[in-house]
Amino acid sequence: MDGLIIRKGGRKMNGQIWMRRFLTLTAAAVMILISIGMYFGPAKPAVAANVGSVYVIPVKQQIERGLTSFMERGFKEAEQMSAGLIVLEIDTPGGLVDQAGKIATLMKDSNIPIVAYITGDAASAGSYIALNADKIAMSDGSMIGAAYMVDARGNRIEDAKLVSWWKSKMAGAAEASGRNKNIAMGMADINLKVDMPEIGRCTDRSGCEGS
Repeated sequence: MDGLIIRKGGRKMNGQIWMRRFLTLTAAAVMILISIGMYFGPAKPAVAANVGSVYVIPVKQQIERGLTSFMERGFKEAEQMSAGLIVLEIDTPGGLVDQAGKIATLMKDSNIPIVAYITGDAASAGSYIALNADKIAMSDGSMIGAAYMVDARGNRIEDAKLVSWWKSKMAGAAEASGRNKNIAMGMADINLKVDMPEIGRCTDRSGCEGS
């Protein structure tokens, strides 16, 4: 059984793979931002200066050095263009933890508010990237979770110290954005039971209902 997976119900929609681009809010984009609550707090004031400008960066591949470099360029361009919002369009199976950490640092250091818009899967290290965003939005049929660590052969890592370290990283990312750290840790550890009374569900290896 995988680590905790959260899915948004409905038919999975195949999102168009966008090139990086700078755009002005359309009516549809405005509705998306209203629906997820466009509040990012005083730490990221760029939105107040240029609320109508959105920079979209696709995260549509495995997380590795090439993606990190791509996103570094994207964040730099967004800053140069005085964007009011960065949208990360995510559909990734995951990848290298160290590169996900570098991307997370890039996100934390940005003064521009960030929305993680999950159009497919935000699995493994992809869920860690999403948790570091100011807001997370999910399309129908998308998922976030299954973030347990694996080795180069795809075998689950059992080392208690490594699992504990990864859970702490996931929990820290969740807490920094005001999210439930227990759910984040459940994504990273398949042996951890997570109760979610707000939706009347829980998840563990023994068969309580998952989400």
